[in-house]
Amino acid sequence: MIEQGTIRAGDAVALVGRPNPGFAFERLVDIVNFQSASSAEREAMATMSGLATGLRDKARNHLRPPD
Repeated sequence: MIEQGTIRAGDAVALVGRPNPGFAFERLVDIVNFQSASSAEREAMATMSGLATGLRDKARNHLRPPD
């Protein structure tokens, strides 16, 4: 996000850059909504730049062996 604000139907929106172009945003939405990440996706998310800290931490926690 470059500038915070409200958008409305008909407003122009441009994708300026993606920090993780190899990881589809649609897939991230599925993972967040349905907790359906594979081990490989969790490994990627654990170190993904630009991903919310809480999601990175959750991915790391799922990778740890149980106590």
